[in-house]
Amino acid sequence: MKAESAIKMHILSSDKNYFFLYSGGFDSSYGLLKLLIDGEMTSPLNIVFFDYGQAAATYEWEAVQKVYAFLKKSFDSSRTLQKPIRFDLRSDLFSWTDSVSFTGSNHTPKNANFSETEIENRNMVLFSVLYSYILSLINRQNIDRCEIVIFTGLRDKELPDASSSFFFHLSEAMEEYHKEYQISVEYIIDKTPAEILYELKNNVLGLNGAQVLEFCKSVSSCYRPQNGEPCYNCPKCKDVDSIIKFVFNKGRF
Repeated sequence: MKAESAIKMHILSSDKNYFFLYSGGFDSSYGLLKLLIDGEMTSPLNIVFFDYGQAAATYEWEAVQKVYAFLKKSFDSSRTLQKPIRFDLRSDLFSWTDSVSFTGSNHTPKNANFSETEIENRNMVLFSVLYSYILSLINRQNIDRCEIVIFTGLRDKELPDASSSFFFHLSEAMEEYHKEYQISVEYIIDKTPAEILYELKNNVLGLNGAQVLEFCKSVSSCYRPQNGEPCYNCPKCKDVDSIIKFVFNKGRF
């Protein structure tokens, strides 16, 4: 696994450790926002972004950094939120598919029809990689006992690797294999983008109008961005159409 610019590895605590598998998308961004506002984090929250050659990787990574900057400025007075780390998973990891590119910083898909950020069973692969990374940290740092919670923003009953049963069995398997480490996965969001926007509109989390607009402008909302802007035609753009319209209307509903 190749990390960007020889980054430092995470330092684990013998108590609780939180990781957030983050894509920069609207649902996971909202999940990250809720975690901070709820204020239940008792240890640093580590944000991990995986670049596996998806077409929108650069766009998504920029969104990750924008959302982080917004949350850090607005809600992270306790310094819970850790700076996002981008792991480059290209090279041979996904060499079994023609869907993505693997060379240099080129994110142009090999398959012209590959427009979405997802590959088959993407979450299964990414959770496996993150799980392996965490185990390597445990071994390198000689941690005898600790608790690891991996957060993810998405829960979608239509996707086999994003369903409630997937996360339940994933947690069960990790806990059974490493009982002393109490490793588990928790999803945060079970809402559509329109439902999330409705909550923001109605001030459920206590954001003011300017904060809601800045937040929505920061997230990624497209599988095929053009010059850093949404394409408006891909499945993701259609899914978050209400958010795009909200941003274009400068916060007016």
